[in-house]
Amino acid sequence: MKNWGKSTDPMKNWPLQDDGTPVRPVYLCNESSLSFSAEVAVSMLNAYGIPVMTQYPSGGSMGKVVLGISGYGQELYVPETMLDTARDLISDDVEILEEEMYESLDSPSDR
Repeated sequence: MKNWGKSTDPMKNWPLQDDGTPVRPVYLCNESSLSFSAEVAVSMLNAYGIPVMTQYPSGGSMGKVVLGISGYGQELYVPETMLDTARDLISDDVEILEEEMYESLDSPSDR
C-alpha cells in the first residue's frame, strides 16, 4: 500500500501482455461521485498496485466540469488480469462499511 492517496497515471503502471501490448481494460463498477466513493476506490486500488482508468458515462464529464460532480457516477476500469483481485478489494470495502453502519445503528447513542 505504498501508493495510498497518490494520484498516478494508470498507463504508467498498466501491465503488458507477452507481446508488449497493454492488457485489455475491463469494467469493474460504477461508483457514485456524490460521496467521493470513486476517489476512495481508485486510491485504494492504486495502493494495492492495481491501476485504474476512469470514465464519466453519458454527459457526466460536463457535470463534473460545471458542478464539480457527475450525476452519473464514475465508471472504473482495471486490467483484465487484475479484475478478480479488484472485485475482492471493492467488495471487502463495501462489507466493512456495511458492518460499521449496522454496528452504529445497533449501539445506543450518547444523547
